[in-house]
Amino acid sequence: MAASGTPRGTGGKPDGMAAAFSSSSKPSHRRKKKQSIMIHTKSSHLRNKGIGAMAALLALGTTPARAADELVSFELENATMEDVQKAMDAGALTSVELSLLYLNRIEAYDKNGLTLNTVPAINPRLIAEASRADRLRANGQKLGPLQGIPFTAKGSFNFAGLPNTDGLTTWSDLYPSESCFVIGKLQDAGAVFLGHANLDAFQASTSQALSQVWGLARNPYNPEFRTGGSSGGSGAATGGNLSFFSLGGETGGSVRSPSDRGGIVGIKTSNALISVRGLAPLAWDRDVVGPMARHAKDTAHIMDAATVTDSQDIWASVNVVPGRVKPTGYAAKAASTTLTGKRLGVPLNMLGTSTGTVADEIRAL
Repeated sequence: MAASGTPRGTGGKPDGMAAAFSSSSKPSHRRKKKQSIMIHTKSSHLRNKGIGAMAALLALGTTPARAADELVSFELENATMEDVQKAMDAGALTSVELSLLYLNRIEAYDKNGLTLNTVPAINPRLIAEASRADRLRANGQKLGPLQGIPFTAKGSFNFAGLPNTDGLTTWSDLYPSESCFVIGKLQDAGAVFLGHANLDAFQASTSQALSQVWGLARNPYNPEFRTGGSSGGSGAATGGNLSFFSLGGETGGSVRSPSDRGGIVGIKTSNALISVRGLAPLAWDRDVVGPMARHAKDTAHIMDAATVTDSQDIWASVNVVPGRVKPTGYAAKAASTTLTGKRLGVPLNMLGTSTGTVADEIRAL
């Protein structure tokens, strides 16, 4: 998200990045020598109300012989999983540091400042998970593109250690004994669970995320705008870079609507593609899990990790499309696919009489 100015209420310190990288909470393993880390932040308002952007210039030298001024830079807000993996492989960034950065952003924007209220429940084992990802990397164990990446999941997904409230006060002390299947599979792939994202009570609305337990989640582009729902916290947290990516759940628009409102990519998957075991149900015949990320290629990596067959899933014995084999290799297919030469249809009648930058640009296509 492109944005510029100092967010309200943050005292001119938009993301706590320096604190994240100077924290004494470091993994105990030995790390590659960093050539240098240059970090600067830039903040702004989108229409004077949006969340501040951040940029990290990370030295990605892989050997001491590499020139210290040879830098690969990216805005972490716009970075892909592959960008972050390169930084981590080079020793310029750790999962613990990245996790602390997100905790600082949540403190600055979610709890204070704009009070977006998108990630109200933090995994108490977050730093332990991140430390494990760093140790594995230091020992040469590469788990894939999700390794060390912090993610959130809708507050209707079971996670051992946090209550599955489903947005309801009556469930606020409902602690599952084990995590849902899909969160476990992402953790197996190396991702670290950041916490639960806000949602609408009982997953009832596609326009907002208003939890009886946590209150209303707000849109990072403009807190006065709605987030969409019911996975509104997932969409807003990902769009505002309070989580690298998220898992949403959909019965009738609950991934697509927040992805639209948050300016991100969301996939409404098919039944049986990703296990729904361990999710609070709304309608078993229509409930699905959907990855939500800022880049299409990142959703492909999430799909590769999440689309693992679960013999205990409610859909396990159902052949949804007889003779159809469950697709695999999403990232590989995405890497070999291009939109070059393709024509995209735009329903101009949906714009109505709207005016403004976006509407005018769409009409000009």
